[in-house]
Amino acid sequence: MTEQQILQARAASRIYEHDGEALLFDATVLSVEGIDGGYAIELDRTAFFPGGGGQSADTGVLCFGSTELRVSACERGGTVVCISGLPIPVGTAVTGKVDARPRLSRMQSHTGEHIISGIAHRMFGCENRGFHMSENADGTVCFFTVDTDRELTEENIRDIETAANEAIMRNIPVVCRFPLRSELGTIDYRSKKELSGPVRLVGIESVDLCACCAPHFSRTGSVGALRITDSMRYKGGMRLTATAGMAALFDERQKFGQLALISRSLSVKQQEAAAGVARLGQELEVEKNRASVLEMRLSELIAEHAHCGVVFEPSLSLAARKHTAQALARRLDGIGAVLSGSDDAGYDYVIALPEGRSGLRALAQQLRTLGGGGGGSEELISGRINASRDEILASGFLPYKDS
Repeated sequence: MTEQQILQARAASRIYEHDGEALLFDATVLSVEGIDGGYAIELDRTAFFPGGGGQSADTGVLCFGSTELRVSACERGGTVVCISGLPIPVGTAVTGKVDARPRLSRMQSHTGEHIISGIAHRMFGCENRGFHMSENADGTVCFFTVDTDRELTEENIRDIETAANEAIMRNIPVVCRFPLRSELGTIDYRSKKELSGPVRLVGIESVDLCACCAPHFSRTGSVGALRITDSMRYKGGMRLTATAGMAALFDERQKFGQLALISRSLSVKQQEAAAGVARLGQELEVEKNRASVLEMRLSELIAEHAHCGVVFEPSLSLAARKHTAQALARRLDGIGAVLSGSDDAGYDYVIALPEGRSGLRALAQQLRTLGGGGGGSEELISGRINASRDEILASGFLPYKDS
């Protein structure tokens, strides 16, 4: 067979390569082979995509008579087959039905990725280093990532996103074809790796031309909205996280739902939510400073009126525990110990000695026998004890006495 005849035969048997939107097709069973856990069924033509190029394999059903048989597609030895739990007799006429929601969702993201990668390449000279689609349990895509070999600014990324959505709005044809080898050498196209055998090019005029094996929409408009939702530096370039089509809708719906809750909680308009959060943060900082001052004053009063060097206070902060313990140590010229917590949750402690004294590291070792841990210097230790108040006092490690 000539190269042209080989490509024509391939086009007749692999429907998804020239018509990604074909989800229903008729075929005849050519062969059936028993494999581990099931059967590999070869058809004379198929719309089931076997997976590749960053896109998962299709699933669906084969119908014959009154039977519907669940199948998944894969490629074995260069042949696309349907994997099923039961055999179908050779020569049986079947109707194939591709599961629509996952296929269409994957095509929205995959065609969207071509648009983003092509525009990043044309505008900023970026090469695509990697592409990954993350899927929900039902096979639909929740987001995808594109890795570039160059860093991009926030303005660059916004420009790519805007140009991508303009390309979608123009509803440009997406053309999938297999050029002859003699022609391929004259064509400038993107490819992440060296390819052997027939090379399928996916072209979007003025946007992208890339080697790809996966099914695509016939026009960019079917991608729907395209959003670049996040970006990070990655291996000398960038990793862009994006959503397309229904995935973009669900993502925006969730985020705007959160925005609506925030705006209602702050009694501000949605477009003023960021300013409202910033204002709340400033107010909280003022209150935290005020509370800190009051807590330090409380710790001084606790130290001033404590009848011994061991104090149990339910909810002092670390800074207040330290302040109280040091004040106790100075006042009593000995150990000052402050424990905050409860019998159920355990106790966080700070223990201090007057300046110039030593011996607390050994005490920290003793307290570890009660469960938990801690450490510090000879003059100040802190940590946690997983024991009850009675167990702590019964140990005799701390100089506690009743009033």
